[in-house]
Amino acid sequence: MQRKLLALAVAGAFAVPGAAIAQVTISGAFRYSVDSVKWNDGSAAANVGSSVSKWGMTSHSANIKFQSRENLGGGMTAWMALENGYAPGRQNGSNFGWFGRNSGLGIESTTWGTIMAGQWDSPYKQLDGVWSIGTPAAYSYSATAPIFGRGDTTGSMPNANCSLNSSTGAGFIVPAAAATACAYVPGSAVSFQRRLANTVQWWSPVWSGVQLLVATETNDVKASSTLGNVGGIITKHDPKLWAFGLRWTGPRWAVVGGYEHHRNFQQVAGATGLPGDPRLGKDTAWKIGGNYDFGPVQVSAAYERLNYEVGTNAAPTEHKERNWSLGLAVPLGNGAIRSQYSRGRVTGSNVATTSAANGRLFNLSYEYNMSKRTLLYVAYAKLRQDSNSNRQFGTNLQGPSGWNEANTIGSDPRYLSFGMNHNF
Repeated sequence: MQRKLLALAVAGAFAVPGAAIAQVTISGAFRYSVDSVKWNDGSAAANVGSSVSKWGMTSHSANIKFQSRENLGGGMTAWMALENGYAPGRQNGSNFGWFGRNSGLGIESTTWGTIMAGQWDSPYKQLDGVWSIGTPAAYSYSATAPIFGRGDTTGSMPNANCSLNSSTGAGFIVPAAAATACAYVPGSAVSFQRRLANTVQWWSPVWSGVQLLVATETNDVKASSTLGNVGGIITKHDPKLWAFGLRWTGPRWAVVGGYEHHRNFQQVAGATGLPGDPRLGKDTAWKIGGNYDFGPVQVSAAYERLNYEVGTNAAPTEHKERNWSLGLAVPLGNGAIRSQYSRGRVTGSNVATTSAANGRLFNLSYEYNMSKRTLLYVAYAKLRQDSNSNRQFGTNLQGPSGWNEANTIGSDPRYLSFGMNHNF
């Protein structure tokens, strides 16, 4: 059934005599792969014998989307989007609830751009498709998962007063939080690849190929009770987030730059401001990237810096990450060969998280276009980690433990995938 017919069917199902019915379009993508996965032993002595091989299915951002637009006149358009994700065989996590993906409403103007509110990817995250050309569009084991941005997450800002104030990576930064359950799911405290809940964003018009993106997230997790006293100043729980993105697109090239700022994301319940308490600091990330199409080959590159203010009030330390990636796409027949190499280097004075924590990721794939809407692909991904590294692919395939997605610290997982993508 075509989109227009689906739109008419939806309109007819909810028709009210004499009322004007907005046209709703339905679109989306089925994105499944069958994977052969192997983890070797981790670095710790307790991990000897922890190697495991298994196979499973992965949903690579499979989704169904409902959209509506209305012309308001004067160059303005009202719009809404509701996007739902799903995984084969099971549903888990905030991405797979109804409309747990990019969903919101806004007003678009040819003069001043777009203002929107809802749940949406941060401008910092939106830039990645420009430089991660070395993996198929339907494949989620890209450089953005285990190397860039410290993992992918969806939700509100971290909440020091409830039990889901989580971090990415065992023992990375955030100590145990309060036992009280959160009213809704917060995102990771350390990730910069964020889908923001309760976000307000502005996207500028495109001026001669240039577009600016700005976003913040509401501070409804702010606490009125005193949680700490740092340097003689009473400190309440009040996390903040600002994100910026810039795109510049030409006939055969594109350049992007992004910056994101987190404040008080590492705060924990019960902090009193004593010297041994976790530091209340700011975390920042910036990256640049781009691609160029030479015709017979397309190349891309990106560089990112992450800085975390960690440690304690008495002994402040830093955790720094320097990540880079190179991508290649070569048309071949009715498809393309794609390859991406990414590397993450960790430094800083916070020895507990920076010692032997580097990682390298290699992707190689071939995708074949069966039609304009359907493609098949075969892909290989290999992650190599130092002994203290605990990077994640961010898939919905269970890891060595069999009950969550976590890799074993220091292990080198390998994926071989056969997949299909069908857009509708």
